[in-house]
Amino acid sequence: MPSSDASSQTILQDPDNHLRAFAPFTVSSDCNTQTEPCDLEKCCHLTSDQFDDKVTKCECSSGDKADDDGEGENTSMPELQRRLNPTSPQDFDVLRCELLDWRKREERKIAVTFRSAEQKQAMTKVLLNKEACLLRKIDSLKRVVSAKWKVAKTGRIMENTGQPRRWEVGNGYFVVDTVETTRAREMKGMYDELRQKVDKTVRPRIELLQRIKAMMEDMDHLALAKNVTTLLDRELEMLNRGTELGNELLEGLRKRLYNQFAKLVQRVHPSTSSNKENHNVHHLDEKTR
Repeated sequence: MPSSDASSQTILQDPDNHLRAFAPFTVSSDCNTQTEPCDLEKCCHLTSDQFDDKVTKCECSSGDKADDDGEGENTSMPELQRRLNPTSPQDFDVLRCELLDWRKREERKIAVTFRSAEQKQAMTKVLLNKEACLLRKIDSLKRVVSAKWKVAKTGRIMENTGQPRRWEVGNGYFVVDTVETTRAREMKGMYDELRQKVDKTVRPRIELLQRIKAMMEDMDHLALAKNVTTLLDRELEMLNRGTELGNELLEGLRKRLYNQFAKLVQRVHPSTSSNKENHNVHHLDEKTR
């Protein structure tokens, strides 16, 4: 059985059980398969509320059948979590294909259930509103995943700037840790500290900001360094005054700070990565010619 946390997450992100109603998408699935026809004599006079109750009962009965099969339940929960928390472009492609398939099924239900043009138009409007809501949810999940990938990529680039240089000598090589690579690693550590969550004790945060501000004095000729210094002064002023704004209200300022600081690190120490494993290996003979 699924945990209570997973159930609460499903309710918050999918209150209308639209994602649960998606059929598992496979290559062999037939997108043109018609749904089971309903009894027109019984359904043509249904109101929209009665029709929603009828569809809800059908979905519940389908869910009960799936619950009877233990193996089906074990496979449906991972698929549901994959839809609620997509992490790859393939996951989003599957999610959009299932959304399109779901809309086609709902359109066929409306076509075979309602005879009146006014009822069909009203139910189609409801369907479009539900589809727009689901599309907004998908876009929101995509933005979250894109932000995580961007942070990870920035971390990898900054990690590369601080790697020591390796110089080939005959059959081997020796490592040279330059002033640039040492400072790049120091700035990478500052960046990691900037992204850490700030607790009630603000003294370590103030000391970190002061260290970064002292480093910016050597880079005052760069526009990015001036922007970082301005953001540092704003947060230092708030922290020194003891302004009770709370961490949530400071999140916007701190996010701008570590984003600008990351750009500055990449500007001062550009990455020399070239998709090769030994991108920092230099031939000593070529340098000494």
